[in-house]
Amino acid sequence: MSITIKDVAAGAGVGVGTVSRVLSGSTSVSKQTRQRVEEEIQRLHYVPNSLAGALSSRRSGIVAIIVPTLEQSIFADTVDGAESELNVRNLQVMVGQTKYDIGREAELVKAFLKLRPEGLILTGSNHLPIVHDLLNAADIPVAECWGRAETPIGISVGFDNQAAARDIVTHMIDRGRRRIAMLCAPRHFDNRLQQRIDGYEEAMNLHGLEIDVHDSIEGSSTYSGFHQSGKVLDHILQQRPDTDAIFCSDDFNAVGALFRCQQRGIWVPNQLSIAGFVDLPIASGITPAVTTVRVPRWEIGATAARNLAAMANGETIPERIIDLGYEIIVRETT
Repeated sequence: MSITIKDVAAGAGVGVGTVSRVLSGSTSVSKQTRQRVEEEIQRLHYVPNSLAGALSSRRSGIVAIIVPTLEQSIFADTVDGAESELNVRNLQVMVGQTKYDIGREAELVKAFLKLRPEGLILTGSNHLPIVHDLLNAADIPVAECWGRAETPIGISVGFDNQAAARDIVTHMIDRGRRRIAMLCAPRHFDNRLQQRIDGYEEAMNLHGLEIDVHDSIEGSSTYSGFHQSGKVLDHILQQRPDTDAIFCSDDFNAVGALFRCQQRGIWVPNQLSIAGFVDLPIASGITPAVTTVRVPRWEIGATAARNLAAMANGETIPERIIDLGYEIIVRETT
């Protein structure tokens, strides 16, 4: 039989209301009474029903985070950053994965809202209309991350994907590359990827160069999928043997392309330049090290969580769009 708050109250010789006040951190309970109740909680190994507390206080102590996947450290770092800020504020994290399915995101939002979260952190700004309706009706703090939404649901925390892609492609052009292909992860509903494509195309158009975009194969943006991007590289070079550079939408595809070049005896960067995006540890840990765009993936989560917690406490956030910037990291592949 499970231990209830009534058992704690009986053992401590106080009323249920007093135990509730101790659990909520109220200062209206004397030091001696608080100590007696806390000792009884420990003795009985009582675990409070947080859902019941949420129903009565309208505060659940939970912040929900929805990311595409935790298979990559890309989004795991963002979750870690958020958790580091929330834990010091006695807020707990619940995480859901969409697997890049926009319908799954809507189902997760519905499920999390039933738990009355203090706030919700989403990835990107491309959502089904029902997600906007649900969140507007719920009236809770919301942060959209990893992009730069012009009209965010709550706040937007991230960076300019298009500008970052434009700048790294311009770097390759400045190094003398003219036939630059883009190797993309599967697009799904990821508007951040489309923004990177837009940035690539912007740079190419500014210099009067031919656009050549290729979608990668499902599973290429993981540690186990390097061979998939290698297959796409084969296809690119078969179609355009004079390709002299590859811009990849993420570091996994860049590393996969680099591995295939090594297998084929293609000298990087002399024969073919390669650049990635995100700056995962593997990009700097292999030889040659991969040129890439460094994005503040941990800081995105921490900043979103810090502002979300402030909003939940009724504080006013001075900026709805928080741009954390990016950095072009030039290494050996360009």
